[in-house]
Order: sequence, then C-alpha cells, then structure tokens
Amino acid sequence: MRDGWAQLLMKKLVWICWKDIRHPEAGGAELVGFEISKRLIRDGWEVVHLVPGFRDCVPEEVIDGIRVIRVGQNIFSFYRLPLYFWRHLRKTTTFLVDGFISVGSFSVLTMNPRRAALVVFHIEDVKWFSQTSFYGVSRWIMPFINVTGYFVEKLQLVLLALLFRGSVLTISNSTACELVRHGFRRDRIRIITMGARCKKLGALSESLPKEKDFTVLLIGPRNSKRPLHTLKAFQLLQRKHPEARFWVAGWGNEEDKLKEQVETQGIRNVTFWGRVTDEQRDALLQRAHVLCTSPIREGWGLVVIEANALGTPVIGYDVPGLRDSLAFGNGFLCKTTPEAMAGKMVLLADWVVSGSVDYEAMRQKGLESAAQFSFDQAYQDFVKDGTMAKLPD
Repeated sequence: MRDGWAQLLMKKLVWICWKDIRHPEAGGAELVGFEISKRLIRDGWEVVHLVPGFRDCVPEEVIDGIRVIRVGQNIFSFYRLPLYFWRHLRKTTTFLVDGFISVGSFSVLTMNPRRAALVVFHIEDVKWFSQTSFYGVSRWIMPFINVTGYFVEKLQLVLLALLFRGSVLTISNSTACELVRHGFRRDRIRIITMGARCKKLGALSESLPKEKDFTVLLIGPRNSKRPLHTLKAFQLLQRKHPEARFWVAGWGNEEDKLKEQVETQGIRNVTFWGRVTDEQRDALLQRAHVLCTSPIREGWGLVVIEANALGTPVIGYDVPGLRDSLAFGNGFLCKTTPEAMAGKMVLLADWVVSGSVDYEAMRQKGLESAAQFSFDQAYQDFVKDGTMAKLPD
C-alpha cells in the first residue's frame, strides 16, 4: 500500500462490529473483517475490534495482532460501544469502520466522513422474526424484541442514509440494492469481494472421493437457515432414491427439532455430525455430492463458494445473498419451497447414479469460478482508491 490513506504516519483503525472472530456464532461477516484486519496489520496499521462480549469471554485480548475489546454481554451492550469509542478511542483513531448488523452504533457520525466507513454486510429484515433467543434475554420478551428490531432496523438505516455522507461497504449487490431502497446513494456504496476460508482444490483429482450413495449436506442447523425445509426436501428425494443419505454438520438451535422430525417421520440414512472443526467440515464438503441451504436471506452465502472450491455443487433458495453467490458460483437456485429443492436434488441424484458427465462438468465449473475469490482481493477492494481512500492530511 503506497497511496491513499495507507501513507498516513498515524495509522490506527477501529472496527466496531457485532461479534469477533472467537464468538461462538461468528460467521462470514466476522471472517471478512478479521482477514482484512490481518492484512492491515501486515501493512503497518494498528487495528482494534470493538465488540460486545459473549459468555465466558475475556474483556480484552490480542488475536493475530488485532486488539479485541469486548464491552458487555448481550444485545443491549451494542449501545454501550459508541460511548466507549467516544471516551477511549476516538481521539487516536485514524479511520473508523462502523459495522451495522441488526442495529448500529452510529459512531460513524462522530467522525469526519472522509475518515469513516459504514459496513452493512446484510440486512436482517424479516429474519428478525426467526430470532428465538439472545444471550441474557428471556424468551418471553423475544416476540417484542423481534417486532421492535424489525422496525428499529429500518428506521436506523433511513437515518444513517440521511446523516452519513461517507463510504458504505457491503458484500453483495442484493444488499446494495436494499441499501438504496432505504435511501443510500448508490455511488457511495462499494462492494467487497468475499474470500473463502477453506484451502481450495487445484483440481478435482485432489478431492476426497465422493460417498458411494448420493449424499446431501446441510451445515449450521439454525432457525434462520430453515433446516426443516432442507430435511423435507431430502424426505421427498428418498421417494425416488431411497439409498440417499443426509448429513447435518455444525451446531444450531434447530438441531433438536431436526432430530425429532427424523425420529417421528422415520427418515432413514441421516447422520448428525455435531460441531466439527474446519478440517472436518472441508472433508464433509468434499465427500458429499451436494450442499443444500434454505435460508430466509443471506448477506452473501460464503458456504456456496467454499463448497464450489472443494468440488461440490450447491442447491440454494432464491433469496437475497444466495442469488449473488450462486450467480458467481455453481449449482441451482430454486423457489423457496421444499418441493422445488427436492426437484433439484432428484436431478443431481439422477446424474450421479447414471454417471452423467453433467455432474462432473458442474463440479469443474464450480472449482473454476471459486478460484476468483480470495481475501487478498477483498483487502484490495477495501483499500482501493475511492471515497474511503482519500483521507485528509
């Protein structure tokens, strides 16, 4: 980095976000922030992540050179972050990245807009009504939080569109279009390329062998992912391919419901892998024939690119985020019903069972499309010339 704001002698970046990389529910948003921050440190920046905490966390630690400061331990602690930033960090901050996920801290309004960027990786919208719990919040008041959160999110976005005049960063065209609908100017919105956390295959021959029987993989059985839809689609698949297998990897708040449904409906060939390491997840992705995902909405759909990078096609619902990642990746978008997903499963299973070259061609195309995604490119998108890059002296 030899130009723009990287030339400043005092280079301290503060990134306010909802979760840090060690949060038990950290996802794609946290990953991209973490990877960009590591590269900022490599290029001479001091980086601070200011976040709410989680159960049994330490108040402050350093992770790969990033100073992580945790304030509070529930949803309401997000409103304590701007006060902490104002008191302890603002005067020494060269650049602020203020994350908006569900709610915003509005700290971005305390900085010169040329020294700040708002980051909106995804908009919750109707996902608010799928939230069933927050740490430290009674389940009896969750319905009130759901309704309040839905309207507060929209109001906050409209206010930020009116009041903030700096750069707005996001990771998909779907979210960019939603931001425009909330009043943000399109010429201020910049899209950051997403990377992939897995080690990409150089060729299909490097992949672990696929399972003998057609295998469907589901990762992260959380309610916002609607895993019961995917299970229902698999149940329909088994009418034509009774030998098909269904794998569930990772932990989520719908896991017990899935297990109950499997037992009561007598669904065969289902394996729950529970929490898995990154290496185990990558192995499952290589061995499965297809990854299926049926979320309410996504910011991007990181798992699509990761599955493609490991030689596995994806079937996903046609929702914001997935329609972006699957447009670049490889697989099938389908209507948001288990029946529609089951139809795509049957098609792929027919290809696999018959040894069709179409399935191998789809795998190869996915591998090639995934090659263009990297966190190095995400970093270049983050620091390239533009509103954010042109800082005053």
